[in-house]
Amino acid sequence: MSDTKATTKGSGWVSFSAVMFLLAACLNIIAGVAGLAAKDKFDENAMLWQNVRGVAIFFLIMGALHLVSGLLVYQRRGVGRILGVFVALTTTCTWFFALDARPYWALIMIGLNVMIMYALTTSAAAFKGGAPEDFDESATNIPHGM
Repeated sequence: MSDTKATTKGSGWVSFSAVMFLLAACLNIIAGVAGLAAKDKFDENAMLWQNVRGVAIFFLIMGALHLVSGLLVYQRRGVGRILGVFVALTTTCTWFFALDARPYWALIMIGLNVMIMYALTTSAAAFKGGAPEDFDESATNIPHGM
């Protein structure tokens, strides 16, 4: 008898995305707190929205949504996968508009969210209710070996 545990295909990506969600949550919360605490350090004219307080509150909300999504993804919930892709996509678009104000931070957050979206969209079989038991990844157009 073998002690090895059978793992679902893509479960490593799910664990990766859960950890990345928690990291993104921390970074978004830090960005929100920094925006509220050091409002005078940001050039409002370099931002698309010229209201640092509003943007800071938005990033606090996005950080909370990342936290909730990360916990749902960690639990392998199908709704976590759907919410996770939506939150990562929304945050990616938002950080794209912040490239002028904080280019390095924005690029890091965009890259982090793109990795999350990739991990969540390529590992449907690892979620409860995310894909049927007989889901065949080879029938999809997802490139293998990446």
